[in-house]
Amino acid sequence: MNKLNNIDQAVKGMQLTYADALKSNNESINSLEDQCSKLVEQSTVQMDKAVEVNRNAEKLMQKSNEISEADARKCNAILYGVPEGDEIPVLEQVEKFMRDERFKNLDKPQAALRLGKKSTETARPIKVVFETIQSKWAFIKRVNSWGLENDKVFCKLDASKEIRD
Repeated sequence: MNKLNNIDQAVKGMQLTYADALKSNNESINSLEDQCSKLVEQSTVQMDKAVEVNRNAEKLMQKSNEISEADARKCNAILYGVPEGDEIPVLEQVEKFMRDERFKNLDKPQAALRLGKKSTETARPIKVVFETIQSKWAFIKRVNSWGLENDKVFCKLDASKEIRD
């Protein structure tokens, strides 16, 4: 009987040990679940911050691109109403247009380019590129003062494609 008591006590001791182990494991699992919950919450907050930083970076990049594009257009003018000459390069068309007495002493453009698709109805506008802003403004003023007599030809500042269209 003594032997049975010893076995019984050993079994009870093992049951207590298992119960303590289970309780300890449950506490560890609960602690790990809490830690995981906190980490997920922190990750979500960090992700939201990263998304916001990304949005701000995109806005800054867009603004920077707009400034760069505006800076690239600062010496450009758009000339409207000059008839198209199929065989004459556009720069030569502009230079021919500028042979008028009103354009005397103006700087010659560096480049000229027809914009848009060719149409039989109207002449495409011409982007005229000057070396300096002053040259551009002098050209615009002369064209538009001449345009008062001939409303078919006029000049504007270069703008983005979205604004031009």
